[in-house]
Amino acid sequence: MRFAVGLERLGSVLGVLIGVASGLDVAARPAHAQAEQYVGQWRCQLVNQTVSNNRFENYSYTFTLALYGNGSFEAQGVYYAETNGYNDPFQAQGQWQVEQGGIVGRGQAFKQSGNTPFNLVLTGYTAQSMSFRTESAYGRLAMACQR
Repeated sequence: MRFAVGLERLGSVLGVLIGVASGLDVAARPAHAQAEQYVGQWRCQLVNQTVSNNRFENYSYTFTLALYGNGSFEAQGVYYAETNGYNDPFQAQGQWQVEQGGIVGRGQAFKQSGNTPFNLVLTGYTAQSMSFRTESAYGRLAMACQR
């Protein structure tokens, strides 16, 4: 139960971050010229750790991310929660857009242990890498993607 509450809180935090970062409708098509640098396949990892390192709320995703020029994305990989102790395959889909030197996206992850929001906030540093890191009262969240 605490794990579900942690995911709900994280979803809320990410929702606020995405709303603040984008200021636009995520479903809008990305500007073609800016989006081209991000379109394609990426290998990514997303890791969440609570401030207290609570095993019921720590988790990670390791996945391949496909960003399409029409503003949609697909992700496929494994979800690992410390309390599960095993990899849970997942697929996700949603919409993304370019925003302030990176991308923001909002979608849904489908996995055996239950469906959950799947949000992306990434800053592009080179043509080959994107990442994002934040810390809040609830914990730390880090994402990194490479081509």
